[in-house]
Amino acid sequence: MRSALGDITDFAISVLDEMSTPAFPAEPVLDLLCRALDAPSGVLQRTRWRTGATTVQALGCSPADLVVMARAACDRRTEHPLMVAAARGDLAPSTCRRAVGAAAWQHHPVRDFLRDLHGWDQMAAVGLRGNGTEICGLAFARTGRDFTDEQLALLAAVQPLLQAVERHAARLATWQAQVDDAAPGRARDAGLTTRELEVLVLMGQGCTAGATARRLGCSPRTVEKHTGNLYRKLGVTDRLAAVLEGQRRRLLPLPRPGTAGSPADRPPAVSPVRS
Repeated sequence: MRSALGDITDFAISVLDEMSTPAFPAEPVLDLLCRALDAPSGVLQRTRWRTGATTVQALGCSPADLVVMARAACDRRTEHPLMVAAARGDLAPSTCRRAVGAAAWQHHPVRDFLRDLHGWDQMAAVGLRGNGTEICGLAFARTGRDFTDEQLALLAAVQPLLQAVERHAARLATWQAQVDDAAPGRARDAGLTTRELEVLVLMGQGCTAGATARRLGCSPRTVEKHTGNLYRKLGVTDRLAAVLEGQRRRLLPLPRPGTAGSPADRPPAVSPVRS
């Protein structure tokens, strides 16, 4: 377990520092965890709870399997014990067998579906996000014995890291929706890691260092380190100058004219935007 935890930790840290696209890196994460869990298949699944609309990325499954799995998630979401738990906000790693009991699992429709799909009869999952609107998590399937306490402990240990990566991807997607297509290239040209870019984006939203730490799931000291690197790379010495420089370099969206904080509303003495 220690080796697998170290691999996942190193991977998550590298992703948080260097990820340049707003997508959860499903394939490498599933590959690492499938090997650690002795599972031939793993999926990243997102389901809109009210409509059942589902997207699935998987390892060890064919494209046709993905269609079948997405349809099954939509149709069976209210009887799938781990999906129901996630919709209630319970994201703790568990297995279907433990959730419903050994006897009930033997005749459960979700087990029948897994067996019909690939002969699997056990499933474990770890939640990344869950509420009555949308659930997102990783699930793993195999045949034979249920997943062990040690394997569930591994999922619990890496869960905060995986959730941080998922939040990181979501923030990158929001940022890229607010700037033009060339912004990621400009961020790379400025030498910014994606964590430093996140700090800059949150500065632009008016977050304090403490709020930034809470949003990023790290310590204030880590935020201070990223902030220092950010100032150095942008050639500035304070938060306001960093935000203005980020806007000048088109790393941050410019405020709309007439809105609070827009260039037109700021006194020239405190908004020295260099051309």
